[in-house]
Amino acid sequence: MVYLNTDPITLVGKETAIQKAIRTQYDTYFAKAVVARAWFPKRLKERDELRRYREVAAQLISEIREMLFGFLGVESFVDDYVFAGIQGAGDSITIREATIGWGVEERKHGQTFRYSLVDSGLATQAEVDKFLEEASEDTWVFERQTGHAATPYNASAYGIVQERQTKHNYHRFRQFLKAEYERTKNPLLLVLSMMVWYVERDEGAHESNFREILRIYLRYRPDLAIEAMNQAFATYRMPEVRFPNKEQFEATVYSAGVFSLMDWGRSVLSPAIQSMGLKDRNAVRAAEVAVQELPENAVVVLPNKPLEGIPEGAEVYQLVSDGSFQLVAA
Repeated sequence: MVYLNTDPITLVGKETAIQKAIRTQYDTYFAKAVVARAWFPKRLKERDELRRYREVAAQLISEIREMLFGFLGVESFVDDYVFAGIQGAGDSITIREATIGWGVEERKHGQTFRYSLVDSGLATQAEVDKFLEEASEDTWVFERQTGHAATPYNASAYGIVQERQTKHNYHRFRQFLKAEYERTKNPLLLVLSMMVWYVERDEGAHESNFREILRIYLRYRPDLAIEAMNQAFATYRMPEVRFPNKEQFEATVYSAGVFSLMDWGRSVLSPAIQSMGLKDRNAVRAAEVAVQELPENAVVVLPNKPLEGIPEGAEVYQLVSDGSFQLVAA
């Protein structure tokens, strides 16, 4: 990006605008979450149903237990995910507070899988405790996972893909459970599906929130946002963590059709890219080159978005789906 001394749209002013916009986004997000997604694993009514059908748990195929343990393993690293977000927030109190709030929601997911295993009788509390103890021997690190620093924009780009993948995996897992119910008519399967639905719904909300945060950076610091997108979309992979049944879990989600490379491209990566106004990975790479020619006072908008709240002195560019930028107002 070509940095010009153009007032009042300076890098310092843009950072102030970013923090203000992020505060507004998180206030909106959490206000909606309290109304629409105020649930607590311990108090879910489905827990009584799980206990009610304990006697038929032994009739379920082993793949279900394997996947529940695997999802528990991935979700058990929430403290590491939150720590990375806090470290990446730097001096931003807003992002630090929001990361902690996000972590509270994420913590519910591991608890939900733990209750699903224990309440249903698919595992004992001792088995789950041992599993989690062994999983805790590893530590998830953002830099190890991505190869890049845990900045707010890098974390948001990564979060879009990660949350979309987990949402997709949980959705496909629920489809698998429902297909098994059609085959066996075992009522426990429908209760487990409902437990997973609570988690799936959260992941969708988290994906949307990370997308809005990255769009804020795209608006004011398109150079940082597009670089983060290129890094996340080009190098994303399954979480780099170790837990007791990881190999068996990965083999099971593939064999059960819960995850596939075709689904990954079609249902996760492509929609993630398109949600940021670009058509494919080639367009992301083209945008990373084109953004360097924008002036410091550039503000970027997505197609079909109103030109509202444009700071005085800004040049407004529209991001085109092929990765180019079109001047629309100056």
